[in-house]
Amino acid sequence: MTSVEPHTPSDLARLRSRAVRGTYSREALKSVFKASPIAHCAFAHDGKGLEGPDGDEKPRIMNLPMLAVLREYEREGDVESDASDDLPENGELIVYLHTYYGSRLVGAIKDGLQSLTISTTKMDGLVLSEIPKGHSVNYRSACIYGYNPTLVPNTPEGIAEKIKALQAVVDDVTGYNRTDFIGQTTESQAKPTAVVRVRIEDASCKQRIGGADGDMPPVENAEDDKTPGGERYW
Repeated sequence: MTSVEPHTPSDLARLRSRAVRGTYSREALKSVFKASPIAHCAFAHDGKGLEGPDGDEKPRIMNLPMLAVLREYEREGDVESDASDDLPENGELIVYLHTYYGSRLVGAIKDGLQSLTISTTKMDGLVLSEIPKGHSVNYRSACIYGYNPTLVPNTPEGIAEKIKALQAVVDDVTGYNRTDFIGQTTESQAKPTAVVRVRIEDASCKQRIGGADGDMPPVENAEDDKTPGGERYW
């Protein structure tokens, strides 16, 4: 996922249903997550400390809502990437997750979590019909298959990375460069905030547009005209 151009997806990310609606481009991926930064992160949890209604602590799949932003990774200083570390390459597209130190995701990472999926969907409008079967929803969705989730440390380099990640969270959620007006997160504010960095193994995006026939290729930067009620209709 380091190329701006669409790539041939692996079998992991390849769309099986309505593939004409899909794309695998990095720019489309960034666009969907910027439009809908509230994502769902799914990962395997060993169940320890998660007692169910019947009193067991069996392994479970967790699926947690979380703020997610995508950015090109920037290494602090002149350190170059090599095979001996797990840091991304400069310019590599990565995901930052905004969470807290007591979260189950952070606990799973500390226990050795290796992979997770991160998905989001932006509803663009309703498709209405004279019959129930003809109703549908126009949307943009994206699914990331992530690996090597890492808790960004409170080292000088880590604090600098966290401040940039938290800037991205504020700017993406508000829809403009709000931190240009209110300033950056301070070091004392960044330290108690947990930020998880996730590398991208593969990803796919999907979009439904138009009326009854929604099998159309994705359209990037479509004009966002809405009805007074706030929803678009077809």
